[in-house]
Amino acid sequence: MLSKGRRVVVPADVTVYPSVPAALVRQLLPMLSALRARQRAGLVDPYSLQGYRQYIPGDPLGVVDWRVSARVGHTMIRELTPEPTPFVHVVFNANAQTFNEQEWALFFGLQQATRNWTNVWYWWPTQAGTWAHAHEVSTQIAAAYQAPAAAAVWTPGETPLRDATIVAIGAPLATSGQGTQIVQAAVGPDGRLTGSMIQRKEQQSS
Repeated sequence: MLSKGRRVVVPADVTVYPSVPAALVRQLLPMLSALRARQRAGLVDPYSLQGYRQYIPGDPLGVVDWRVSARVGHTMIRELTPEPTPFVHVVFNANAQTFNEQEWALFFGLQQATRNWTNVWYWWPTQAGTWAHAHEVSTQIAAAYQAPAAAAVWTPGETPLRDATIVAIGAPLATSGQGTQIVQAAVGPDGRLTGSMIQRKEQQSS
């Protein structure tokens, strides 16, 4: 309509949402799922010992500690606490100079597709030079997003970082130590995915 010189009158503000690259999201989703499964499988022991208590009829026999029971003279069981699975952090690492609309749409699309996943957190840089937890990004917030002039060095705040996997969309992230693994993903000039996630997948398929 604009090419024909027609004027359109809209009685309300028009919000333009990111155009999610569905093919790129579908390509990254199984890789992200595999990283998440690997984090869970990497736990040496999914439970930590909280303490002992006396056996109550109905308790599973698998948690009875027979050595402690023999020592104290009555049946004792181990009280176990589940260990939290290491997080997978998906970080949109961009500033005003390196902002790529396709990468931002990919980040937003992944977040929308994995809203119900646990242990996967999303982060984006704010105008204040800090990082916001973006696990529940709404379309309204996404539409208003503007990349900051400079992104701060990424740290997840109070979120556990040890043994985490960090998926960086956009510019590469420097290593954060603490046993973390950084996986790179970006959208190239031809609109196709590049980075260590893609290269690893191509090597496995070949």
